[in-house]
Amino acid sequence: MTERERVLQGEHRAWLESVGSQEWTTVYHVEGDDVHTKTIFSALVPTRRLKAYQAGLGFDLSIGDGGPSCFMRGGKVGYDRFGQMGVEPLVLVRLFHDHRPKAVELLEEFRLFHNLSFDPLRSVFIKVNDRGCEEVIARLGDDHVDVKTYAVRQFLAIKRMHLSVGIDSYVFSPLALDEIPPEEQRVEVRRKLLAYEYTVQESFKAGSDTYSRLIGKRYVPPLPKEQSGIWPYNEAKQHEQFIIGRTDQGELREFTCDPEQLANHFGKNRGAPHFVTLVFFRRDVLTKYFAQPAKYAVIDGELTCSALWSLRLDNNGPDYIIVHLGDLGRLPLEEQKYWRSYNVPPDGTVSEVHFRRSMLAQFTAAERGDLVFKQRFVQFQEAWAECFGWQLFRPLHAGDTHNFTALRIPMTDEQAEFDGLVLSLTKLLNDSINEEALINRGATKDVPGITKLQEFITSEGLPDADVHVKFLRNLQSLRSTGVGHRKGAGYQKASAAVGIGTKPLSLVFTDLLARATRLLDSLHAHFLVTISPSSP
Repeated sequence: MTERERVLQGEHRAWLESVGSQEWTTVYHVEGDDVHTKTIFSALVPTRRLKAYQAGLGFDLSIGDGGPSCFMRGGKVGYDRFGQMGVEPLVLVRLFHDHRPKAVELLEEFRLFHNLSFDPLRSVFIKVNDRGCEEVIARLGDDHVDVKTYAVRQFLAIKRMHLSVGIDSYVFSPLALDEIPPEEQRVEVRRKLLAYEYTVQESFKAGSDTYSRLIGKRYVPPLPKEQSGIWPYNEAKQHEQFIIGRTDQGELREFTCDPEQLANHFGKNRGAPHFVTLVFFRRDVLTKYFAQPAKYAVIDGELTCSALWSLRLDNNGPDYIIVHLGDLGRLPLEEQKYWRSYNVPPDGTVSEVHFRRSMLAQFTAAERGDLVFKQRFVQFQEAWAECFGWQLFRPLHAGDTHNFTALRIPMTDEQAEFDGLVLSLTKLLNDSINEEALINRGATKDVPGITKLQEFITSEGLPDADVHVKFLRNLQSLRSTGVGHRKGAGYQKASAAVGIGTKPLSLVFTDLLARATRLLDSLHAHFLVTISPSSP
């Protein structure tokens, strides 16, 4: 940028003209040094009074204003929530006469309107949508506030207001005044929602020959109410179509998952596919949910997204995830589209577990190895603690709980997925052995945790104690020779002990889960005989 371009403030003028057309809108910003100062501030102006405010070039609300105040009119004292007779702040800059640092705050009504949550680590306000996805709506700093333009325009639509964004910018320069053509020394622009003026004059400040001032504002209009996406103006829910079979000619047959268009047991929509029509999906449809255990939970027969939505499903079968067509219609549209990408033609039927639960209303324990282990583990931990007052496997740290929630039979035979799951199972069992409690019950202090457990269960006469200890040692060897470190000769021996190389990794891990479950069942039967491990 040349000095002449800097003085004429072309960059700032271009910014002002673009306000409201970008993804983000700056609604507060102050900066300055010896050669440049810039202030940006905003206000909410009632649409019905817009013309009156368009006449001037200055800010419609001064920094520091916008708080509650009293006023005098006709000899009577009144009160105004924002102190500006109709103009409201989007940003409040509260000043404390230099006794305390200034406070920069986003209007409470805007925060409540969008139900925003503040993240203090990033200094941003976040909106959680119906999919559980987080979107940053506002970014705050001591000297700036930026907001998502679309979110503000939604707010304006319901409030029937315009957003006024003003700028007051000074640039000081050593450039002589006669180096600026006269016609460029003063320019005023007025359009429908834009008004600004910039002037170039001899400087009043030592060290510079000229200065320019840009002052003006642009009004960001509200969205049309019908396009605001805010209830009751939000769009009717859309629904995806899913594969539910094949025609007689072998072509795929699809139908909407909209529950209002499906048949039910009471005669609704006769001739249409039934609400409980089975829809099949590849098992790796669950991969993204296992990868975000803080947000999603995949449990026996159900997938949940925080407190936002849930989906009943059959995840007890060996090959597919099966869902009723009507249940898919209750998912957010984006989730429906995600599930559609994993949809396959029907192949078989539901598991015996799902059939008994959904059709016969019978309590039925899980059958799939990962679901069985997790169910047993929770029951064992609770029962042991109730019986003895301490837990044989210490609870995971909050930062490690994903090792339990995301534990599963591998979706693929990829080494990376297998290694991660071995690490999780090891943390859950080997690393969590309550060594302190076992020492108090006679175990040797200066030996590994598995050895302490071996001493304890052997002294207590646990049947097949050596078999269970061997399983734990094999698991530890997998972790120490190849999962937590570079793979070498030690890993070859450890992997051979659990069947790696002779069967798929998914089956190897299935076997590891089965052995872990047998360990829990054996401990339960020997120490907690009065409590059934398969009880609900």
